Amino acid sequence: MPSAAPSGTSSPLSGHFTSEFTANSEVICRTISKFLKHQTEIHRLLEQCDEAGDLWQTNPALVLYLLERINQGHFGRISDAGDLGKLFRGKQRSLCAKVGLPAMEGTAKILRKLEPECCTEESLSDLRELLTDGAALKFLAHLPRVTPNILNILKSRNLRDLITLSLLKELTLSKKFDLGNYPHYKLQEYRLLQAPQRKSPPFRSLSEIHERLNPSTSDRPFPAPPLALPANFKPLTSAEDLSLEGEVQHNCVGAYRERILTKQCYVYKLDAPERATISVRKKNGRWKLSEIRRASNREVHWDTEDYVNEVLAGSREGRAEPVPIPTLEYPSLRNFTSVVFPPPPLVLPENFEPLTSPLKLLQPGKISRERLEEVLDPIRDGRMYAYRLMDPVEVTVVLHNHGYILLQGGMMVPGLDQNWEVADMIAHGEPITWEICQNIRDAVETSQKWHLNPFGHVAKWE
Repeated sequence: MPSAAPSGTSSPLSGHFTSEFTANSEVICRTISKFLKHQTEIHRLLEQCDEAGDLWQTNPALVLYLLERINQGHFGRISDAGDLGKLFRGKQRSLCAKVGLPAMEGTAKILRKLEPECCTEESLSDLRELLTDGAALKFLAHLPRVTPNILNILKSRNLRDLITLSLLKELTLSKKFDLGNYPHYKLQEYRLLQAPQRKSPPFRSLSEIHERLNPSTSDRPFPAPPLALPANFKPLTSAEDLSLEGEVQHNCVGAYRERILTKQCYVYKLDAPERATISVRKKNGRWKLSEIRRASNREVHWDTEDYVNEVLAGSREGRAEPVPIPTLEYPSLRNFTSVVFPPPPLVLPENFEPLTSPLKLLQPGKISRERLEEVLDPIRDGRMYAYRLMDPVEVTVVLHNHGYILLQGGMMVPGLDQNWEVADMIAHGEPITWEICQNIRDAVETSQKWHLNPFGHVAKWE
């Protein structure tokens, strides 16, 4: 191991990491394969520092906190392997103090409970704050393990009065809810439905959340759609349809259930001229457009809104002639044929086709030109990428890369560790089901677990 770091390097460890992996590589890769971030850096640290390897066996999260502090320069320049090893020696509560965490054995115990999915910069930063929060600390101390869902719920202070230890324990033991934010999403939905002045007892189980969100008095089917609209307007006729629309479109339409049951409004899924969610509301005895939004509450094209208003007016007045679906045009179209996309960032299963050019994205009925304008630069810069799932249904999946670094001056550049998440899912034909949503997210996450692991395997579609 070199005794000094090369000149000009920014990381205190850069002088001690060799570029070649040794015979231990396969063993180490297997121990870090579940960790989505920093795999290359962890690999080299464990291979070259026995003390870090020993600590990794019992408390990987503490190793990552120490590695973060080392790279931030908190311990100064490390001159030799001995100095590096000293940082990982000692009682774990003392090591907690080194990284700015409460110097208690209880802190080390909580860190040992962390699932690998929690060992990202964002989650470790959230946990740092929660460890100084007495109310959150009581929950964390009594849980058998800590999952991403647990951290998401505990950091939302407006949900604290809705949770109990028994509910959180059930979340840690239920594999069904290990991935995704389903419980957190449902608690937020309940909070939106709840009257501000009303105090509800906390939830003791997942089934209790379902029962309160779907009380027996509301188990009846939704009322019949109030308007007879064209085939590209699909009424959402059940609570499940409504929740799925909220999941797919990244909006809070799932909280509209009570309003639909009391006939205050109705919600439709618009397929053309562009994908959107529509709510109509009864005003002065007539059903009129209340809201219309694309995914993530983005505004629709002005021609789309005019078209929807005309269709609604025709339905109210009983007109027989159909309203033609407009072709959306945008003033700033580019010459897409000259644009080159970078290679696909992830190796997904065979039924995912990487969309390697704008023309593949811009197929008839696939993705609107306005949407292409939005994603074109991010794809070229490495901040986004799109794939098309071909089986069991056809879906365009837009991924967003959160592993970007903001430099002084506002420039975004790709970091060493990439974190790809599903930003949008656009269905073509058959609707997206809950199972398909989860399988898409699983495929993206699984592919990243093996992304930097030379002994890993390609994700398999289940």
